[in-house]
Amino acid sequence: MAKRGNGEGSIFKRHDGRWSASLTVGQSGGRRLRKSFYGKTRREAAAKLAEARHAQVRGMPVGDDRLTTG
Repeated sequence: MAKRGNGEGSIFKRHDGRWSASLTVGQSGGRRLRKSFYGKTRREAAAKLAEARHAQVRGMPVGDDRLTTG
């Protein structure tokens, strides 16, 4: 499949009907770290992705929601 080239990022419809959007937030040990956002509609997922991308450009961390007590 050809790349869209519109700078939108990865947005696709999941098998359960929700839309998923993902953003690369960095690298660790040579592996890409990605953050995923979900929405009921494509527009909702794209809005969450755009908000996270805007925060990333401003230098705000797009954190990990999984907290550990280690």
